Amino acid sequence: MAEQGVLYGMLGEGRVGFIDTRDIAAVAAQLLTNPGHQGASYTLTGPEALSAAEVAERLSAAIGRQVRAVDVGPDTFRQGLAAAGLPGWRVDGVVQGNKLLAAGQGAEVTDEVARVLGRPPRTFAQFAADHRVAFGGQPS
Repeated sequence: MAEQGVLYGMLGEGRVGFIDTRDIAAVAAQLLTNPGHQGASYTLTGPEALSAAEVAERLSAAIGRQVRAVDVGPDTFRQGLAAAGLPGWRVDGVVQGNKLLAAGQGAEVTDEVARVLGRPPRTFAQFAADHRVAFGGQPS
């Protein structure tokens, strides 16, 4: 993505409640260091469910150049993952997971990050801005 400006995937029109890993870590720290969470289950998401095209738009804004989302079929996606060095078992898992996301199974958005942390989860736009160099943008 950083070199080509293309975000390849197989989400179709599926939407995903992408969550910043920093929010996952902050929630984990709260759950592990404060009582009252034993046996509880949490569904952590970001604040909005985004399509691949919306992710590309936010990446474009963060890095200052055009990023486009290109939807590919499972065979092409599988070949790309394998060419990137992922082992076969991982390729199978990623392809299957993307099929579920494309079918809408990742579109849920919850308020659980905000309830645990007392602040809203970071947006994908904030994540992209904070990590713009990794995506091919210039340092600020």
